[in-house]
Formats: sequence, structure tokens, C-alpha cells
Amino acid sequence: MNIVNPSLVFGISAVPTTMSFAATILTSGIDLSREHVVSFKVIGIKGETLSEINGQLHALARPISAGYNFSINFRNIIFEKEGDYKIEFRLDNATDPTASQSFTILV
Repeated sequence: MNIVNPSLVFGISAVPTTMSFAATILTSGIDLSREHVVSFKVIGIKGETLSEINGQLHALARPISAGYNFSINFRNIIFEKEGDYKIEFRLDNATDPTASQSFTILV
């Protein structure tokens, strides 16, 4: 079992503020012999989408069994107030997130 960033807290000097950061998603069990649609969202305190990045994961000619890793850069996300936020990863337009990570903004 691996735990990566079990608790994420960003201390900032004032809100509202903008922040740029990267998120890395480590996956396993994805069928890489076919195409997929991927979505990454930053979700606000009230459940609103603050930023969204969508893309196409193309099929690999020689699929690997190890999984696929994503590193996504979010730029100038506006955080209106301190509190709990979330990053969601969705695969193939799933209704529920395939994975998510919560983080906290503190002043």
C-alpha cells in the first residue's frame, strides 16, 4: 500500500487569492488497448467547478500492464475563501469520480 500526500494544506496570506499548482494521478487497471476520455476538475467549497481540464487518452499499440500516470498543471485558480477543496479525476465520462483528493486552504 502506498500513501501519497495524505494531508494537503496550503497556507496563504490572504483570500481571495490565485494559486498555480500541479496534480499527479497514478493509475492502474486501465485498459490501454482502447481510447479513453479523461477529466480533471478542481471543485470549490460549494461544489462548483473552479477549473476543468479534459483530454483524450489514445490507445497504445503495445499496451502495458503497469498503468498510466498523469501530471496536470492548474494555473491561476481563484480561491475565494479558506476551506476544503477537492481535485477529481474521471475516466470515460463517469458520473462519479474515479478518484479524488481533498485539500485545505488556510489563511
